[in-house]
Amino acid sequence: MQKRDDFLYKTRRPIILFSFAWICFVCVIVLLILNNSSVINTARELETVRIESSRIPLALGLVFHDAMDGLDGCININAAENQNIVKLVDALDIEFPNMTRVDKWVMVGNNAVRAIITNLSEKRRLVYGTGRFQAYECNTNTQLESEANWAHFVRMFRRYEMTEAEMVALMAVHGLFGAHTGVSGYSGQWVIDPPPVITSEYYRYLRDFTYQKTVKANKTQFRRVTKEGLNNEYLMLSSEITMYYDSARDVVSPACPKNSLFATYVEDFAQNSQLLETTFVTAWNKMTRIPHPRT
Repeated sequence: MQKRDDFLYKTRRPIILFSFAWICFVCVIVLLILNNSSVINTARELETVRIESSRIPLALGLVFHDAMDGLDGCININAAENQNIVKLVDALDIEFPNMTRVDKWVMVGNNAVRAIITNLSEKRRLVYGTGRFQAYECNTNTQLESEANWAHFVRMFRRYEMTEAEMVALMAVHGLFGAHTGVSGYSGQWVIDPPPVITSEYYRYLRDFTYQKTVKANKTQFRRVTKEGLNNEYLMLSSEITMYYDSARDVVSPACPKNSLFATYVEDFAQNSQLLETTFVTAWNKMTRIPHPRT
């Protein structure tokens, strides 16, 4: 009888061990799913929140400023131009404490993009998800080189494997907002009476008007030339001027030589707002994808 029991134990032991291991494996998977579901549900909750209009420029600026040195949940909190963006960072930390900064920044940025594009199918193409690399040691002294030539930003965008058209399309966000001396040191609007959504108007302004370089308080910007003189309500930066023209001269006009690689896309978007929306969403998805290129 004892031998029979020993035999049964020995034959059943592998089955018992296998069953135990399988139960442990299932438990681990369930815990991971439950934990991940909590994060995903939080992300979806943020995705479905209607973003306040006052947060749209901050959310877009937050993602762009982060992405310029590698999208990793780290911006220069000491930079003057980020002072209002930092307020949004603090608010999101309180509202969504269980998400990494980079994931929640992208999620609120996606909501901002949904608010500024009109085509429903393009809204649906925006990528959902969490799990981006989060930097926990940040270089908080990095600067967004606002006055750099376009080539500087091209190098930044290349790390996200964007096409030339996609790089140009991302600049459309400037057409929705203005700059303020007390924040960035720049002043004026890229488009007067800007619409609440992305349009071709920003590119038409860049294509059709003459601009003159001005320097005030060590800030270089380009003002629109009119019959009455310079209109200080209008604004273009060196990066945008050299995105369309082959150089940033003191005065640039539609008669000046164009940037051979990028000017054609400025002209395409000046004529086709639907093409602009499609290209913008593709570029945004590349910049915020999972995983994204590490620096």
